[in-house]
Amino acid sequence: MCRRAAAALCVCALAGACGCAGASHRRAQPGARLTPTAPAFGLTEDNAQLLRHPQVGGGGSGPAAVDPSPSSPADAVAQERFALARQELTALHPNYIRLLIDWAALQPDPRRPPALEGRDSGCARAVGPCAPYAGVRDELAAIASQQRAAAASDEFQIVIVIFGTPAWAAGPAAICERGGRGTFSRPLSAAGLGAYRALIRSLIMLGKREGVALATGGAQLGGHRMHELGIQGR
Repeated sequence: MCRRAAAALCVCALAGACGCAGASHRRAQPGARLTPTAPAFGLTEDNAQLLRHPQVGGGGSGPAAVDPSPSSPADAVAQERFALARQELTALHPNYIRLLIDWAALQPDPRRPPALEGRDSGCARAVGPCAPYAGVRDELAAIASQQRAAAASDEFQIVIVIFGTPAWAAGPAAICERGGRGTFSRPLSAAGLGAYRALIRSLIMLGKREGVALATGGAQLGGHRMHELGIQGR
């Protein structure tokens, strides 16, 4: 199952990065009757304490997590603000949640695995209130709590976007590369591609451990945009 999911993720990533994703759309047959559909709605949020379902709280990973007792009046106010924000986010009932994976930040050293459970301060641009959480692990656990409580099965589906090439995984600079971009946006080397596949497998296994319901063939993976690839436009 994990091997099939990883293969689906890799295929989707390559299609998005090469700009070939649009070629898969089928043309309607002449005379065919089209069924109108509403546009899908999604959002991007990487703070696990905001993503968690209100009935679960924000006290850490796991289905039984609850908010800890406030240690000060300011802490109590911050908890109230986070609780209100969780209710407002949940009330949106998004079809999709985009989960951003900064590979360069998570795995700067190839001798160490990606820090998918690394502590995040939970501060938005160093501005409080802050609510620390355990990185990607808590993000997946929070989304799982939303999926379990969702009224419809098409809510809170995960779209994973991996960006940021670690220096050790980058290939040589291309002729059309923008100046001053460094290795962050370069295509992968052969060794980097193998590590990229390993990262995808790690994400799938962590999602399974945290009880996240993945889309068909695994979590969907969004392709890089042109400016993220460091390709100079013409």
